[in-house]
Amino acid sequence: MGECTNEFGNKAQKEKYSPRPARPRSSVRSSDRAEGGSDFFGATTTAKKDDGTYILNGQKRFIVGAEGSDYFMAYAKTNPEGPPRDSLSCFLVDRDDSIEVRHVYGLMEREAVVQGA
Repeated sequence: MGECTNEFGNKAQKEKYSPRPARPRSSVRSSDRAEGGSDFFGATTTAKKDDGTYILNGQKRFIVGAEGSDYFMAYAKTNPEGPPRDSLSCFLVDRDDSIEVRHVYGLMEREAVVQGA
């Protein structure tokens, strides 16, 4: 996530979100394919601009480490009618009371033992 912020973020975002040893922050990148698909451009979360602020609507799933994250990188459709590569935008979302994080189910509930030759 730091590479993306450093490449495309503005000065304020770089200062706030770029990793620094003296001020570590936890972050995760999220996808929203509830049915488990891997079509990145098939995102269903939307973002609409309202008075200079974007309002994101949707759910994100399969976010490893979400419980302890300070902020999230989320992709949302801002141009649903555009070609796939121009339809998504990336957002940095600080964790606050408007973000609900919950454990829905466990994908690996048993310990696996792997033995090799």
